[in-house]
Amino acid sequence: MPEDPLRENDELLRVARSYFTSLASAPVPRSLESHTLLPTPSRRTSGARRAVTSALAFAAVAAALFLIVFGVGHVLVQRHGTPATLQPSARATATPAVSPPPGGPVPARLNGNWVSPAPTGNPDDAAHLILQGAKFEIQTSGGFSFGMVAVNGNEIDFFNGDVCRIPLPGGVGRYQWTLSGNSLHLTPLNIDPCGGRTRPLANATYIKQAS
Repeated sequence: MPEDPLRENDELLRVARSYFTSLASAPVPRSLESHTLLPTPSRRTSGARRAVTSALAFAAVAAALFLIVFGVGHVLVQRHGTPATLQPSARATATPAVSPPPGGPVPARLNGNWVSPAPTGNPDDAAHLILQGAKFEIQTSGGFSFGMVAVNGNEIDFFNGDVCRIPLPGGVGRYQWTLSGNSLHLTPLNIDPCGGRTRPLANATYIKQAS
């Protein structure tokens, strides 16, 4: 395994300490001994040497500290590792809009109010089917409901009913329509997922009301 760089920094620090210890323990030069008589110019020269020596010592300490700090910082960066790169977030994919059943609005001959007489003969029990453009409304003695409608040839599809609340592509009741004069007959082509429409629409015959 590679040596720990921190040990190298410790070694540099040890060398620096050893250097300054040797300076402190070195014998005083004879020129600086108290009994030596030196002329005034020599004393000035000795003072200049001490100043130079102090400056060199200061520079050595600064260099050692710089190496230690630089080495420790380098090691910390290596140990902590490179910051994790942020992964780009996945692009949100737009959900495509669900298309209604194929077809268009009801033709002009289907527009209007259609009534299916009640088997009991009571007008209050009659069912009303109102077709207008791309909308339908069913009125019975039990209440009324509404939604969207699409006509494709002889098929008419009821969907987006407010009662069943089944979003597309579900909730579509498919019926075949047959028009004979003023009589409209509806034959189911599937099991209507919106059960409330089954009774008033499945195999029902409607008579168009005069506008």
